[in-house]
Amino acid sequence: MYAMTQTRPDLAYSIIYLLRYLNSPTELFFKAVKRVFRYLLNIIDLFITYQSTEKPELIGYCDLDFAGDYDIRKSIYGYLFKFNNSLIS
Repeated sequence: MYAMTQTRPDLAYSIIYLLRYLNSPTELFFKAVKRVFRYLLNIIDLFITYQSTEKPELIGYCDLDFAGDYDIRKSIYGYLFKFNNSLIS
């Protein structure tokens, strides 16, 4: 889990969301998993780069959705931090 959230933050939410339905998978679940795999195949050559600048810049964003998940009726939050315009968390 740590490796996924630290090395592939673009996939972290999708995979964690799919893990909820692992106990009783449906056809829709398998379609979503195939879509994640297709996404991985398309971005296999992409990677995060960190550029050197004279003035380092750290920017953070956060968002919260109050009870927006209709399946479990819990709040979902998310955050991201960018360093020199590259996603780090």
